[in-house]
Amino acid sequence: SLPDIESKTVAIKSGDPVYSMCDQDFLNWPIQYPPLPMFQGDDHWMTEGQEAIVKLHSWTSVAIIGIAILYVFFLSQLAETIKSIFVGTYEPSGVLYGTDFSDVPGDVFEAYVPQVPAKGFSYPLITCDITGIDNKFIGWKDDDGDPSEHVLFTDIPAEVTGNKDKPIFSIMKHWKPPAAKKSPEKKSPDKVRGAYY
Repeated sequence: SLPDIESKTVAIKSGDPVYSMCDQDFLNWPIQYPPLPMFQGDDHWMTEGQEAIVKLHSWTSVAIIGIAILYVFFLSQLAETIKSIFVGTYEPSGVLYGTDFSDVPGDVFEAYVPQVPAKGFSYPLITCDITGIDNKFIGWKDDDGDPSEHVLFTDIPAEVTGNKDKPIFSIMKHWKPPAAKKSPEKKSPDKVRGAYY
């Protein structure tokens, strides 16, 4: 059963204050941002001082949020980080001059040939078989003209180095395109590869 409710009579006189709910959910549709005094409704319950403070806080929040957005997307690295997830950012550098790798002029044109600097030696020790590449790819030129003296591969017995299934040294190979097949319209690409074990 319902409890006994005492009934009372309420008298409203002219000039009595009227109270209404202050809805501060300005993100609810329709969005009312920035929360300016113009959104207070027809009652205009704010005083002039309150409206001035609300305007100040509203436009200050707009400025802070705008500065934060500008910083995040234009001054920080966050935009580039997010962009790199969806879009490739690689840009090739340099200029193509139409010269094949094998046709680069000069006696020395350094490729990545595994080498180890050693004390007491004028040149680094080469730690791979270089019989399959041009000597200019080593990156330096011996005064005697024979870089094989600096190759550790030749100091190992053939019983060890001859195992092609499990080589103990890196293998360098250079496939030079045949000169007869070259044409300005289509050129065979050069290839330099190294296998590491």
